[in-house]
Amino acid sequence: MAGLPNIASSFSPKGDYLAYAGFDGVLKIWETTTGNSVADFSPSKHLTATCTCLQWGPGRHLKSPHTPRKKKKRKSDVEAAVGSLDLVAMGTTSGTVLLYSFARGQVHTHLEKGHTDQVTDVCWHPDGTTLYSSSLDGHVVEWDVASSQVREKWKASSGGVHSMCLCSSSRLLTADRVIKMWDLATRTLIQKFTGHSTEVFRLLPVLKSSSEGNDDGDQCSYFLSSAANDRVVNAWYCHPDGAEKNAITSFSLSEEPVDLSLSVSKDQMVTLAVLTTGGKVLVFEHRLNGKLKKPLKPKTVVHAATTGSREDVPLPVPVLAALPRETSEHELLLAHGSALKPKFETVALKPSRPEIVLIVASPAKKVAKGEFTQVKTPDVGGGSVLYPSQMVPLGPAKDTGTRRKRKESASELTLEDRLQAMGVDKPNQASSSGATRPPKADQLVVQLTQGLQSKDTKLMTNVFQERNESVIVNTVKRLPLHVIIPLIKEITQRMHGHPQSGLLMVRWMKQILSVHMAFLMTVPEVMDSLGELYQMIEYRTKSLPQRIAQQGRLHMLLSRIASQTQEEDEPAADVEPLLVYQDESSDEDVPMEFGASESEDNWDDMDD
Repeated sequence: MAGLPNIASSFSPKGDYLAYAGFDGVLKIWETTTGNSVADFSPSKHLTATCTCLQWGPGRHLKSPHTPRKKKKRKSDVEAAVGSLDLVAMGTTSGTVLLYSFARGQVHTHLEKGHTDQVTDVCWHPDGTTLYSSSLDGHVVEWDVASSQVREKWKASSGGVHSMCLCSSSRLLTADRVIKMWDLATRTLIQKFTGHSTEVFRLLPVLKSSSEGNDDGDQCSYFLSSAANDRVVNAWYCHPDGAEKNAITSFSLSEEPVDLSLSVSKDQMVTLAVLTTGGKVLVFEHRLNGKLKKPLKPKTVVHAATTGSREDVPLPVPVLAALPRETSEHELLLAHGSALKPKFETVALKPSRPEIVLIVASPAKKVAKGEFTQVKTPDVGGGSVLYPSQMVPLGPAKDTGTRRKRKESASELTLEDRLQAMGVDKPNQASSSGATRPPKADQLVVQLTQGLQSKDTKLMTNVFQERNESVIVNTVKRLPLHVIIPLIKEITQRMHGHPQSGLLMVRWMKQILSVHMAFLMTVPEVMDSLGELYQMIEYRTKSLPQRIAQQGRLHMLLSRIASQTQEEDEPAADVEPLLVYQDESSDEDVPMEFGASESEDNWDDMDD
């Protein structure tokens, strides 16, 4: 999957495992049958070089490590050794390709010095010892997995290659806006396919079913393509001798696509699953044979949502990945929910069910139905109270003017008067001496609690403007536990706004995590909020080193310009000499004597 930036996912060839890498660059692998996490790998440079694409290699991919391994016939010992590693190829934004060994649980090797820009796609050769990678630098690199060296490299596009796939063991497809077919033996261009106006981010070969008894399972006569901001998936005929250069079939989509996956049955029926930006899965069924005039519409639409009631409105649950399976019941494997812990579910595709809605229980409701609750119901006593039955309302009494004025009780004051009396409404009100009185922690606790309960944005903004570290710590310590979760959600929402507001929110979130960490570990519903906050922080700070370096260079340039301007504007100052010497003798005091020079006598002698 390479549709969204910095998000990549890929099912294993048998669908037993799902590999997923999000904004944080951490590779996570789950077992689809149990939903348990079986691998969690964080590259050393995952903050600066996040994963952009994923692809499982043609390894064993056993369903369980305790399952006895079946011996398969290999062509060579090198292919057998590489296949036993169960490699996962990961392209990064720095141009490096990582090969992660699922069998060993560690990185097998780094493929470096092949690209100078972001890796956009990777694909494996059927032999398992050759890997191809494309990049925004416009090059395609053929890697030798055994030696971790570049075997071949050629220029495939002047702008950048955004996707690629193998249509056979000897032909490779690459795409920017134009799809190109290459001969791998000579690395020459065979054919071009045009039809997309934007960059093609996904190419998918339609391989022939290997269950027919032939050895031509790695050959394909058709392939699918999907472009950015394009609500259509095109099907192409990719025979090198074919004269058709336009799409033969198109699949109409209601939303923009994110990823494609397909399966081919024994009778060559293609089942295509398209994951859209709205979190839905559109399922198509078609047998590719000839050109169609009208675009095909989906046979089934699958999406997930939470349970609804009179009080709660059902909310959509995004689908993270989908994989059609050719089984006896024609199933679709889905991964939905949160990327921190997705849930896997298998759906049977039937013509009688054009729309399938998966009902997912909300995490908040699970906590509410449990034994733990934060709401305490007061006990009502069963006692009886006796009072007189003959009672007449007392009329107003005359004011004699001599009675002392009754002091107003605190219970009769309005809420505004009480806040002014406590000094909560204006904590920074200036005193009589003119100095500003610092706010107290108990005042901020009352303000923050009232603001969260009444959804008063202005009141909470006044509290969050506090910059004193000790006041923030004392306020967080005195907060009741039932407002911690709403406070975290409010801070997470505010951090999506202006960066200056995010700087203030970081101070409060830091103290909340340090003071109430023991309480937060017992609340499962806070996992989604903290996970979203973590991904947002990592995404915002990804370009911080480059911006700091750019700011430093800009500061030096502006300082140089300012100094040159100042030198031109200032007049040249009179520089005093370091030493002044005045000769005491004067030529005017010495008498001038003019006499015959010796040179004149010499001239006279020469004349004689």
